[in-house]
Amino acid sequence: MVKSNILFELLFEDIPYIDMVMGFEYFRSNLLKGLSEEKLDHENIEFFFTRNRFVVRIDGLTEKQDDIIVEIAGPPKSICYKDNEPTPALIGFCKKNDVSMDEIIFKEKNGKEYIFIKKGVKGKYSVEILKNLLSSGIKSIPFKRKMNLDNLQNFIRPIRKIIFLKNDEVVPFKLFNIESGTETFIHHFREKVSINSIEEYFTVLEKKGIVIKEENRIEIIKKGLNVLSKEKISSNISDFQLKFLSYFSESPLMITGSYDKRFLTLPVEILDLTLWKHQKCVLLLKGNKPINKYLTVCDNYTNEKRVISDYDKVILSRFDDAEFFYKNDLNTSIDEMYKKMKDTIYFENWGTYEKFSKYSKYLADMLGEKMGLDTKRTGEIIKYAKCDLASEVINEKTYTSLQGIMGYYYLLNAGFPEEEAIAIKEQYLPKNENGKLPETNYGALLSLIDRIMLLSVVFSLHLKVSGSKDIYGVRRAALALYKLFKKFNFNFDIINIFERIDFLSKIEIDELYKFIVERIKAFEKNDLNGEIIEAALYYDEGNLSVLNKKLYALWDFSRSKDFNDIKTTLKRVLNILEGKTFQFDPGKLIELDEKNLYAGFLEFQTDLEKADADFLVIFNLLNKLKPLIDKFFDNVMVNVEDKAIRENRKGLLTMLGNEILKIANFKYIS
Repeated sequence: MVKSNILFELLFEDIPYIDMVMGFEYFRSNLLKGLSEEKLDHENIEFFFTRNRFVVRIDGLTEKQDDIIVEIAGPPKSICYKDNEPTPALIGFCKKNDVSMDEIIFKEKNGKEYIFIKKGVKGKYSVEILKNLLSSGIKSIPFKRKMNLDNLQNFIRPIRKIIFLKNDEVVPFKLFNIESGTETFIHHFREKVSINSIEEYFTVLEKKGIVIKEENRIEIIKKGLNVLSKEKISSNISDFQLKFLSYFSESPLMITGSYDKRFLTLPVEILDLTLWKHQKCVLLLKGNKPINKYLTVCDNYTNEKRVISDYDKVILSRFDDAEFFYKNDLNTSIDEMYKKMKDTIYFENWGTYEKFSKYSKYLADMLGEKMGLDTKRTGEIIKYAKCDLASEVINEKTYTSLQGIMGYYYLLNAGFPEEEAIAIKEQYLPKNENGKLPETNYGALLSLIDRIMLLSVVFSLHLKVSGSKDIYGVRRAALALYKLFKKFNFNFDIINIFERIDFLSKIEIDELYKFIVERIKAFEKNDLNGEIIEAALYYDEGNLSVLNKKLYALWDFSRSKDFNDIKTTLKRVLNILEGKTFQFDPGKLIELDEKNLYAGFLEFQTDLEKADADFLVIFNLLNKLKPLIDKFFDNVMVNVEDKAIRENRKGLLTMLGNEILKIANFKYIS
């Protein structure tokens, strides 16, 4: 079989990193899907991207699709003939498919006879299919913003060149009025090069210092960091920053610059954020303490000294501003900050931060006591929890993400103990689904209150929380509540807490709790079986710590050897429930096995209370109850003619079923 090698390059002006990551993944997955659907086999395929190009290399692409025989269904036989003569429906079908009536076959379909034909379909040439896949795939990338240049290009950035080679020959191809050729640009459009073959493309780029593979660009930065580590210099560079800097240049050179030592008096978070936000530079550390040096990436062909000089000037200016804001804040008391922000609107049509602070204080007293915390200290912390919202640093747009962190520094400056200041910093944790949780009890308390208040206010105002965008952060808040309960093992009922918030109605609390449960379901589906989750969350268990333990205990229980037998027995009880209330009188019990079941039920209730959410014990209690239930169903008839006895037995099963439902609805588990 003839096979081909393909090279495709789309060269364009700089695309922002976030747009590139989304766009390239769409392009890559779309092309792979298309090749699979078109049944185009290949030996190997590689994708590359830089800030200026998409590159695809396909080795061993089959020359064309296989010829195939397809079966085409026509109209029902009943309308194809009239008086044994072909009707216009049959004649039209044959003409449309270019076949004679001799080629027609009859087959039954859904109990009715239809006409069919078999037709040979010649396979298309792979390069023609590839043209369509590339063109449609690139045009359909869902960039948020596209440029329309003279109605010729509708892409996120202008396209400059296209290379499309098949076995080193140019494939005629046109996209956005740009035709394929053998030329490309390097060094940010400073130099044009001609390519004569697929291998030469990669060889020339390598010789010219273009690093086409993302992992190789990342490796260059890591090597630079390793060199610095020999001087005991480190960084807290994140994976995102590493990938971003590797994207910054096609021919990356890691450079380091410096700034005035006086700025080291600024909080490390200000240093870090200023360097990254304004110049995409990473703060350098020695012994986990910042030093007046930074690293970044530039193009290998640029004047390194000039780049560093230009960066130093910008950084100096930004640090001067930050220093000015921070010093002003240190000279402002936290009481002044509190006065400034208390009249700020927390939510429109709800109230101010002063109102928020009063409710937060109420929650802090109530929850702090349940957590065994000093309520006098919690009152002080909660009063100043949001004071940094009035600070000059937070009101400068570069530093808005430092809310809470700056409050930590301002409370330390005011003489508060470290533990209380840390709580201010931790109140916004976790910041996302997989984010870090608070470490301290006071931090957990503030985080808990922050989420309870947000959810309560949003639901009391009936603000829309559906749709893909979590504009108020309520999904994150609901999941954060669950994770806080899980980590700190809080022993209180969240429904009861919401019931004590006087601006929430019963209906709003029900909606709010259902919303929290739905978020828990969505989150836990990553690890647990969906049926187990539905079964465990059937009962409104307001203690989210207990709910979490129940989920994982039921999951373990469901994988035990006896589970199917126990589940079958419990389902028999639950199937008898009719949603009705039956009067139960122990004095009307007649049969020995129903008396034994009632005695077992009373013992089960007592033991259940003693178990105190220890689900290992609870599931053992179900084991103990199983033989009593089995004997009842084997030896006692429920639907007897005597209505009083019948309803009394149903009453016994209903009581038992309702207790079982508090553990889990086993009917949900197949």
